[in-house]
Amino acid sequence: RIYTEFGTAAVNPGDMVKKGDTLILPYYGLLEEKYETSASGVVIANVFYERSLEVQINGEKLERTGNKDRDIYLDLYGKKIYLKKSTNSFKNYDKIEDNNGIFKSITYYEVENQEINLNKDKVIEESVNKLEKFLIKDLTNEAKVVKRNYDVEDIGDGKIKIIASFIVEEDIAS
Repeated sequence: RIYTEFGTAAVNPGDMVKKGDTLILPYYGLLEEKYETSASGVVIANVFYERSLEVQINGEKLERTGNKDRDIYLDLYGKKIYLKKSTNSFKNYDKIEDNNGIFKSITYYEVENQEINLNKDKVIEESVNKLEKFLIKDLTNEAKVVKRNYDVEDIGDGKIKIIASFIVEEDIAS
């Protein structure tokens, strides 16, 4: 739908347009009688967006247990002076380094293998809702999701890939 304030519509409702196309021409009139003006208006269109997400529904996954340990030290000319040294007795761990400021730290988070067996339909629905929320954050307040479709691919090792397509009605005039 095209609503022009100033200018003449360059495309007809229902036409496919791409980014960079001229939608409103900067003049009034047709044929010999043309008057220049600045183009202004609103173009409401259905825009297609696609988002994807990989989710593991079966198998084993490393997850944090909640136990952590920490090193705190000063780094003076390449020499580390420890204020607190961790024992780090974890078999498997995530290591996060913080190099900001005078005091530097290394945090160790314990991780363990945990068995995963999730309901596929529930995971798909939650993932599509999550993808829609991420999309809405990128859109303007006036845009609204009109329709959504999704496709699921099995990529092996207990993982699935959810590809969601959204049709969003928004103003594309710039």
